[in-house]
Amino acid sequence: MPSLHETWIRQAESDLVVAKELKGNDRWCWAAFCAQQAAEKAAKALVYAAGATPPTSGKDGHAINKVLGHLPDLPDSKRLRDAASALLRHESGARYPDLRQDDRGLPPAIAAPADFYTERVAEEAIENAEIMIRFCRSLIPIAAQRWAEVCAEARRVAP
Repeated sequence: MPSLHETWIRQAESDLVVAKELKGNDRWCWAAFCAQQAAEKAAKALVYAAGATPPTSGKDGHAINKVLGHLPDLPDSKRLRDAASALLRHESGARYPDLRQDDRGLPPAIAAPADFYTERVAEEAIENAEIMIRFCRSLIPIAAQRWAEVCAEARRVAP
């Protein structure tokens, strides 16, 4: 029977595949949302592998930086922080029409995400998710063994 962290990372990788398929079908807002979900699940997999319990609901459950914050000794990485922050806006923003500024610099307007998400936004979300998944996947094998080793390895592989 697979462990909890193996199940979460496998689902993260599956979500990333779906994100890429959606991007290829011009479903850019959904591609960005699936990329965010993939990265969130990868972060939770790493937390589970380290023997901790990540938040699974509410704002903290979707904010990747807060999920990884459950591993207090994890070295800081600006690139990971930036990727996590960029992905957070897609958790709700890719799904709900709202008053927002679109990425083309047009004035704020009520619009459906399908109207203003672009291929480039979806590509960036997928790239950020790939960064998070690679990072988490590389640490999971040793996370279950010893957290100190994870932190040393994280310093080595952090983007």
